[in-house]
Amino acid sequence: MAATSHNLVIFIGNLTHDPEIGYDEVGKSFCRFRIGVNNRRNRGETLFVDLVAWDELGDHCNNSLRQGAGVLVQGQLRIRSGETHVVIDSMQQLPSKKEYEVRDDRPSRLAPAEYGSIKTRDEKPPVDVKNDAIDVDAINQLLFGDD
Repeated sequence: MAATSHNLVIFIGNLTHDPEIGYDEVGKSFCRFRIGVNNRRNRGETLFVDLVAWDELGDHCNNSLRQGAGVLVQGQLRIRSGETHVVIDSMQQLPSKKEYEVRDDRPSRLAPAEYGSIKTRDEKPPVDVKNDAIDVDAINQLLFGDD
C-alpha cells in the first residue's frame, strides 16, 4: 500500500500589518498579509508567516482584519521561486483577550466536565480536520488560559 501525504498547515497568530489587496493578470482578487506566531516553548521566538487568500475569502480578510487581529488560519504551504507562503482555505478571526473577557453570552470557560483539559498530540486537537470544524472555545483556552 502506498503512503499518502497531505499538505495542511494550521496557524494561530496576530497580523503584523494591515492586509493588502491585489489582482492577478486576469483580474482575480487576492489578499496578502503576515502573521506572527509565538513559540509556546520559547517565548522569545516568533515565526512570521506570509499568507495569501483568494477571491471572496481574500475580500473578507481585507475588509475585516487589521494589524494586531488574532486569527486561526488553515491552508497549504507553497514554495515558489524561493518564496514560502501559505494559501489559506479558511480563516477564523479570534476575539481579543479584552473582547473575550467582556462577552457575557458565552458559555462558561471550558468546564472540565464538558471539555476536559487542553489536548495533547495523542488526543483530539481543537481543529477537526476531517469535518473542517474549529472549536473556538478550545482555541481561546489555549491562547488565554484559565485566568
